[in-house]
Amino acid sequence: NPSFCPSPLRYLLVLLPLGLAEVYSLRPSEENLMMMVVNILALLSVITSCDSFSASRRLSGVHGFGGRNYLFCRSRVVKETSGQDMHMPSLLADSSEGINENEIAPKVAAISDISVRKLDGKTVELGTLIPNQPDKTTILVCLSHFGDFNAWEVAQQYTTAISLGDLDSDCRVVLVGIGSAESAKIFSDSLDLALSDQIELVADEAGAVSKALGCYRGFLAIDKSHSERWPATDINPYFKLFAMIFGLGSPGTISKVIYGYIGNEKGGMRSRKWVVDSLLLGSEKGRFPKITEEAFDGISDTSGLRPFELATLRAQTGIYIVLNWAKLGPKDGDLFTMMGGTFVFEGHDCVYNYYDKGILTYADMAEVVSVTKRN
Repeated sequence: NPSFCPSPLRYLLVLLPLGLAEVYSLRPSEENLMMMVVNILALLSVITSCDSFSASRRLSGVHGFGGRNYLFCRSRVVKETSGQDMHMPSLLADSSEGINENEIAPKVAAISDISVRKLDGKTVELGTLIPNQPDKTTILVCLSHFGDFNAWEVAQQYTTAISLGDLDSDCRVVLVGIGSAESAKIFSDSLDLALSDQIELVADEAGAVSKALGCYRGFLAIDKSHSERWPATDINPYFKLFAMIFGLGSPGTISKVIYGYIGNEKGGMRSRKWVVDSLLLGSEKGRFPKITEEAFDGISDTSGLRPFELATLRAQTGIYIVLNWAKLGPKDGDLFTMMGGTFVFEGHDCVYNYYDKGILTYADMAEVVSVTKRN
């Protein structure tokens, strides 16, 4: 069995922040020093986790098929005793499994009757939040669960896009997050979502909307009925989640992680503003590390994303999520890896859809904005 995190990669993870520190000149301030320390500690924790993964590969189900190891096998069809065909899950799932980018655009009818809960606890049908008026634009965003990076970063980007006026004032953004209404309230308060009249956050505890729209169910996902009948074919949901963090069944995750460290100084103001806004808001809310505006003194407002800035935001978000996992994470482990998607509706006609492929891979905000302007 190949190691989940080979030695060369561990060395790379150690050297990455040190090498970037040489290239990137940090001003001597407490905030920038803290930024560097947090990122190094985060990387060291990843390296340590790699070794613990290697030691825990005997999780239930990994070696559960008759004592044989199918960790890196493909999906195969076997016969039930009844003679009915069934699919055994792939233990190295095809990254495109469950992603419906090339299928027919989603229809509102498929989700209109699904009940979701608003922040005040009231239950409404999702269709009532998407007006059937051709001149009305609704961006329906299926978030992952409230304790996932995708949900946090997508919501943060929408709040900044609205504050900049990138989305027309009559454009409505409906965020459907996986989890309880209580989790949604904590999520909303953490990001000040209630301050925007254009954003409507609702909770979908069972992930019914994402499932109905065919969103990617994540690494090693199998049907619940299947896992109940053949429990040895399923494995610990935390294993699936951490595997996706390392890029298994989550294409693009590793490159997005690296992007957070190296930045994109030519990406323009919008590649950076949502990160700075979110860092400062997180600090105001008491999240660690606390960054003050002085840390960004002397930086042009038109500057693109600088090295370490996004990585620091992710460290701030990650620490908060871990400390509040019981309040933010879904109760159903099968939803740990459920991804979401973005759908732009003109009335009830879907003019744009994007299915998230994995952790940190979600619709590009500039692309979504351009679609709303074009239609």
